[in-house]
Amino acid sequence: MKKSNFVLAETFYKFREKRKWLVNMILSIVLELIIVWIFTLTSSKLSIISDVKASSLFAATTFI
Repeated sequence: MKKSNFVLAETFYKFREKRKWLVNMILSIVLELIIVWIFTLTSSKLSIISDVKASSLFAATTFI
């Protein structure tokens, strides 16, 4: 395989070498989508928590 600018080119090439490359490729795409979904859920919760901390810190500083 020659070099490619495509990020996952080597991964897809390895999948094609195997007998069940399509199944492996679909499984890896689904796994990546699940990871991205979990990351977005946790990052949105973290931003909500940091907003609450920032607002409570602001309330504490204005109270003093």
